[in-house]
Amino acid sequence: MYLAWERHNTIPHYSIRASYYSEQLDDFIYKEIFDLGDRPADFIDEYDNGSVVFDEELLLAVELAGEKNAYSLLEEMLFPFFSREARAFHLKYPSRKKITVTPLSAEEKEKIDQQLHIFDLRRLYYLRYSAVDQRHLHKMHKKLCRPLIDTCRDEKEFYFIAQESQLPIRELKTYVFAIFDLQKHFTQSFAAHMPQGLPENEIEEMFIEEICQLNRQKEFFKVHKDRSSLHRHLQRYVVMFFDFFFPEMSYERDFIHQFTNSHRRFRWPDSKQKIEPEEYVELFGLTKEKLYKLSKSELTRLYRKRAKTLHPDQGGEHGRFILLTEAYNQLIYRLRGRTD
Repeated sequence: MYLAWERHNTIPHYSIRASYYSEQLDDFIYKEIFDLGDRPADFIDEYDNGSVVFDEELLLAVELAGEKNAYSLLEEMLFPFFSREARAFHLKYPSRKKITVTPLSAEEKEKIDQQLHIFDLRRLYYLRYSAVDQRHLHKMHKKLCRPLIDTCRDEKEFYFIAQESQLPIRELKTYVFAIFDLQKHFTQSFAAHMPQGLPENEIEEMFIEEICQLNRQKEFFKVHKDRSSLHRHLQRYVVMFFDFFFPEMSYERDFIHQFTNSHRRFRWPDSKQKIEPEEYVELFGLTKEKLYKLSKSELTRLYRKRAKTLHPDQGGEHGRFILLTEAYNQLIYRLRGRTD
């Protein structure tokens, strides 16, 4: 279930929709659940303390559509239409939802392969990794695709609209360049990282060609009556491309961005504190002479025993737990160089 809108004479008209499978079309399509009109706030009542209640007919319609936790769904869906006080209240006291992350099942993996278009994958890839270069698309974790399983094309597009709203304005044109994989039309070595260095007129030609080709693909927009006109869900990319500009080239910034993207797991090493041998007595309860005679397994057992009492979760001090761990690492390093 999702919030959708269409413009009627430049005024957005909102509705709640739900995806369902159509055997006739052999695809997911949507049905209207509730018409919110152009003022969704009219279906929200607020108390003085900032808490809200929703219109009874709206709640009932969402529940009848099969949603068990209708209030939480509406709270999330209609949050942008809350007053400032109500938004502050709900940010302070958010609804607690249990989130369980599980591995993808074989069925989910199959659905991802069947239901998601390559254009969906490119968008997910950029939105997650900010990667202009799409050549490593196959490395994307498929868990990112889970929200799009068993959804109609309309719901998928509104999902991407919400995600794209978080992009900085300076990235919008670069985003379009990446998701339409325009780099494949250029042989320059920097095409995948600095599109602003490519001929603008050639990029425009390739973009128009790619977006028109996507518009004609029946496997992407299965319900699209007039393919001679650009589908409304693709029109926003024309705006992003022609109304915005690539960021100005900065070789230093581009190098840092490229480096961090290619070393996503990179972390600056933690500063290590040197533990003096005299402190071992307080941390481990044994003199340094006795500690030096311990085997690796004996030292590890002692460390685990002391860690249980010093760990912050057990009421211990965070600082002393860190010192204990560092002292243990120092002793282990000393043991490696010891020849018995």
